[in-house]
Formats: sequence, C-alpha cells, structure tokens
Amino acid sequence: MLPKKQKEAAGFTLIELVLVIGLIGILAGILLTVVNYQEYLAQARDARRISEIMSIQTAISSAVADNVIRLTDTGSCTTCDSVTGTTAVDGTGWIKFENNSGRGLKDTIPILPEDPSNRDEYRFEYYSDGIRFEINARFESEKYFINSAKDGGNDDEVYERGWDLELH
Repeated sequence: MLPKKQKEAAGFTLIELVLVIGLIGILAGILLTVVNYQEYLAQARDARRISEIMSIQTAISSAVADNVIRLTDTGSCTTCDSVTGTTAVDGTGWIKFENNSGRGLKDTIPILPEDPSNRDEYRFEYYSDGIRFEINARFESEKYFINSAKDGGNDDEVYERGWDLELH
C-alpha cells in the first residue's frame, strides 16, 4: 500500500514571521528618526543662535567698556537685523554704533554673525537707545522655545539678550 499524501499546513513559518517583524521594526525606527530629525536640526540651529548672541553681547560690552565704540540710537534703523544688514563690524553692519577707534568689534569678532536660518522671522535683531542695547532672536525648536519666556525680557516669544531687555 502507498502512503497517504500529507496535507500541507497553511500559514507562515517562524522564519517568515521573524523577518516581517524585523522589517517592521526597522521601518518604525527609520520613521521615528526622520520625524525627529527636523527637531534635532532646529535644536542645533537654536544652540548656535544662543552662542552667537552671547558672543555679540560680549563683543559689544567689551568694546563699550574699552571706549572702542559708542552705542547710537537705532530707533529709525531699517537695516538693524541680520537679514537686511551686512556683517561689517565697523558700525555700518546690522549692529549700528559710533566707531571711536576705527577697530569696531573686530578685536572680538571678525564679522557680525547671521542667524543660522537668516530668513523671515528667524533672524537676529538689534535695538539701542544710545545707552543700552538689546539683541533678539526667535527659536525654532520646542526644547529651546521655553527659554524665550525665561530670559527676563518683555517678549515671551523672543529670546532677548543685552543691557536692557525691554527696549523692544
């Protein structure tokens, strides 16, 4: 007598299940990385903003203390931001001042930094009443945005540094 033909079982093998679950895990990891990637880039730009603003504040404070520059009123300035102004450190760039020595800010910074995005709402802004100054920037990332409300300034949506955080 001939043996009966065995019926093939319908379903997936263990190897097939492991491969599918592994692929789903890899795709989920890639998706999470891509979704958070933009936030990580925004955080990197915000960290750079803080660093640049701090270096500008230090340069201005040092130059004023050494009588290298004198602050001027920027009330009617239309180029006192990093989008419309230049990076010159002699008082004609986006930070306006009277250049007492001819050196301007170049002893501390070679050029005025620009915002990492430097477009639309993401730019550095400079204000001065001739005695005090304020430098502003907007953050992109959620992580750094909360710093805007904690900086001691009068605008909770703008990061403010300088000698008077209520100039603008």
